[in-house]
Amino acid sequence: MGLEKIDAEYRQLRRYVGWSAEDETRVRQAAPLVMKRTEEIVEDFYNEIRRHPETVAVITGGDRQVERLKESLRHWIRDAFTGPYDDSYVRRRWQIGKRHVDIGLVQLFVHAAFSRLRTQILGAIGSAWMGTSQELQLMLVSVEKLLDLDLAIIQDAFETEYQSRQRPLDEMGVRQQRVIAQISERALSGLLVRDLLDQVVVLLAECFRATCSEVFECTPLPGRWVLRSGYGWPSGLVGALAVDSRPGSDFDYLLARRRSVACEDWASESRFQPTLLAARGSVSSSIWVPLVTGEGHFGVLGVHFSQPRLLGPMDGDFMQSVANVIGTALERQRSDELRHENEERLRRLVDRLPAGAIYLAEGRLYLNRAAEGMTGYDRGELKGLSDWRSIVVQQGEEGVAPEESLLRQRPGSVTVRSETIRRRDGQERLIEVTAFRSESDEVWLVHDITNAEQRRMRAMQAERLAAIGQMIAGLAHESRNALQRIRACTELLEFDIDKNPSALELLARLGRAQDDLQRLFDEVQGYAAPVRLERKPCRWSSTLEEAWELIATLRAGRDAQLEIVPDETDIVLDLDRFRMVQVFRILLENSFAACTDPVRIRAWCQSANHSSKWGVGAGVTVYFQDNGPGLSPEARQHAFEPFFTTKTKGTGLGMAIALRLIDAHGGRMAWVDADEPGARFAITVPMT
Repeated sequence: MGLEKIDAEYRQLRRYVGWSAEDETRVRQAAPLVMKRTEEIVEDFYNEIRRHPETVAVITGGDRQVERLKESLRHWIRDAFTGPYDDSYVRRRWQIGKRHVDIGLVQLFVHAAFSRLRTQILGAIGSAWMGTSQELQLMLVSVEKLLDLDLAIIQDAFETEYQSRQRPLDEMGVRQQRVIAQISERALSGLLVRDLLDQVVVLLAECFRATCSEVFECTPLPGRWVLRSGYGWPSGLVGALAVDSRPGSDFDYLLARRRSVACEDWASESRFQPTLLAARGSVSSSIWVPLVTGEGHFGVLGVHFSQPRLLGPMDGDFMQSVANVIGTALERQRSDELRHENEERLRRLVDRLPAGAIYLAEGRLYLNRAAEGMTGYDRGELKGLSDWRSIVVQQGEEGVAPEESLLRQRPGSVTVRSETIRRRDGQERLIEVTAFRSESDEVWLVHDITNAEQRRMRAMQAERLAAIGQMIAGLAHESRNALQRIRACTELLEFDIDKNPSALELLARLGRAQDDLQRLFDEVQGYAAPVRLERKPCRWSSTLEEAWELIATLRAGRDAQLEIVPDETDIVLDLDRFRMVQVFRILLENSFAACTDPVRIRAWCQSANHSSKWGVGAGVTVYFQDNGPGLSPEARQHAFEPFFTTKTKGTGLGMAIALRLIDAHGGRMAWVDADEPGARFAITVPMT
């Protein structure tokens, strides 16, 4: 390499590592600290050399050479920390690299030796430094840059000199390595094996500059081979030519040895007889290798030459490497085909199941038709675990999340979990997932247990309410007597303290507490007890007005208005007037609890078709709308459930009682969406 180019490369390296004037100043400041430890560094360096036969072997001049080398190392250290770092400095470093080639020092030990010097030098600076830690850190960084530059120059000189002294690389070896790389790349790209074999025979013929090459594939018939791919063969023979091998043939010999076989001169070959006599009439030399997979022999890969050819071990190794790549590709393709076949078979089976089923492999989901109906999504929308997680609202405590299932469970295991999912239409459903795990995939059996869970909850609730009813029946009987005695006593006490206002106020508060307690007992007992209706003709509007009058004390001091929209459908209905007043009173009390002043309540009526277990008939729907904040999502879901309440006081039985009373009338009651603020309920009852 020219001196000008060496100097230019060094300047480029300095810019690359960011060498600056500040770095040079810091290195010169470190020089005294390193010089104090120079002898210790030199002795450590050569003591380590004597421990390794590979490095001792390059010192052929005995102690005198060691002393000269020590002096050279001392000079290198002084030169490194004092400079100047000009072109002559670079050339002196370059000569060190060339000298390593002269003495036959292995490059691996050049790096190891330099690493040891670096450790000793940095340690000398760190142990003797008296300044701040920040200044020390900057100094060490600058020294590291200097040492990196020195090593880069020495290494570049070593490689340049070493390469110039080596024999030119064998052209054939380069071509073979390139061919192996090309074949490996194409095999890894997922190329079909038949296409890969067609390309392999072409690459081999070009690499060897051969007359022809081919792949013969074994058939189910013993000793029967078919030409699978070929280069230099007539095109009509590929896929059609079949040959029979026999004991003592080249194929038989090759498969018995299970490694590459070369024939440099067919005219003098005595180890075996050629299988393809006609094809090899003009062939002088050949080399083959068996193609082997985990299932056994797949075929034979061969290359042939019209002129005699010297075929060495390197050629056999090359052919074996190509065969290994092809064998691996064959194994992978057969494995993929078997997996895809199994997956497709399992998908078809899953799709035909009447129950919901999901197939999971490599993070991909496949839903059957029943699972599509259960979720409301088609299989193209739920393609992966992330898609499934997006519809899961809540994971059951007893289960394992699907993304963890394949990681945490052993093959052959079965796990059961419950999940709440949100269907495409927004409806939440509780499902049970039974997952069967194999080595690489899972099958989930999915069951919608929402209705079963609701029935279970209703049964539990009915049992609880029955127990409450029995308890309340006895408690209410005894408590009513006690409350009556308390009320009689308080009424008598009023005569004795009629001139004491504060005492009268206390009695009034006591009376209100008695009323609240009595109402609480009546409400709980009323919900638990069977509903018996006393129907008589009445109008819905008059029952609402009566309920409005009953909450007069609740309305006291409030800015509240009730608007009953007149309508021709306000006809006479067969209703239990007391029960309907109770329903409207519950709705009014809830509105007053939820609304801030001014409270505006509006009610109107419409004709409606009413469906029941007896069929569809005429009915009337009463809409009840307030101007409060409306129902929260939680309240919408649980509004009619017993003991659910958003109030700070109350039993949570009001809406449940109202629903029972409307059910007893053969009607239905539900909240409905509204375009205006507030809560809106619809009560539908039959005309008769």
